Amino acid sequence: MKLEDIDVKRVLEEYKNYDWIIQGAGLLRTYLDGEGAFRLHLWSPDIKIPGLEYIHTHRWDFVSRVIAGKLTNVHYADHPHPDGEFVKEAITPDGVVIGFPERCRLERYARRTHNAGDQYYEQAEVVHTVRLTEKCITVIHRRNFHNKPVYSFRHINEGWANAKARPASKIDLEHYIPQFKEMI
Repeated sequence: MKLEDIDVKRVLEEYKNYDWIIQGAGLLRTYLDGEGAFRLHLWSPDIKIPGLEYIHTHRWDFVSRVIAGKLTNVHYADHPHPDGEFVKEAITPDGVVIGFPERCRLERYARRTHNAGDQYYEQAEVVHTVRLTEKCITVIHRRNFHNKPVYSFRHINEGWANAKARPASKIDLEHYIPQFKEMI
């Protein structure tokens, strides 16, 4: 399977045949293959938890292709610092914090907007967030899985917000899927 071969319109038409997950970081997602390497992401500011700046790393590298809309990736370097304005937490796949949070400073070093037709590569350990100003459809190919910790970052003045993935309800799907069908 290749990213450019994925028929997003067909997946959206047959959405009831897929298991969908919703995340407070702003997306609905589903796996497109049995191995879990390929996923469809439906991004929306309406899905995102208000005020959540989901700055994080991953357990895999990935290539993402923007099918419709646009999104902005912001990259950061994290620097341990006892007076840092951010808290860095190691997170398990099921959302449990491991060990003790560390204070750090985040330095933004890149901001890139990706439009329909763009393709980009993201390494697992790159600290980043996705900023949405509109709905966006992407397909991703996850690869180079590893067992290193995943990190989540939050400002010291913000409480911990659970953006943990959960199964999307029938109501979620009936509300959001038609909006994304209109984009294709």
